[in-house]
Amino acid sequence: MRFDAKIRGYLESISSFLQRTGKTTSDLHKDLDIDGDGYVDKREFVTRMGEFCKAGQVSGLQPADLGLLFDSLDGNDDGRLSVNELGLYIKSAA
Repeated sequence: MRFDAKIRGYLESISSFLQRTGKTTSDLHKDLDIDGDGYVDKREFVTRMGEFCKAGQVSGLQPADLGLLFDSLDGNDDGRLSVNELGLYIKSAA
C-alpha cells in the first residue's frame, strides 16, 4: 500500500518509537487494544496514540491527525485494525 508523505512520516515515527522502546508491533497492538478484544478500533487508536503523543513517546505525530492515520491503516474499511494489519503497514513504511 502506498501512503502520502504525511502518513508515511507518521508511520516512520511509530516505527522509531518501537525501535527505541524495544517493542514489537504486537506489543503496540496490545497497548492500543483497550478492551482486549484482539482488534483496535478508531476510538482506541486515537485515545492510546494520543496518550503516547502527549507523553512525548511518539515524536512528529500530530494528535489532530490520528483519525486520518487510522483511516489510512484500515485498508479493508472494517473499522478495526488487526495485529497483522498494523504490523504490515508500519513495516512497509519503515
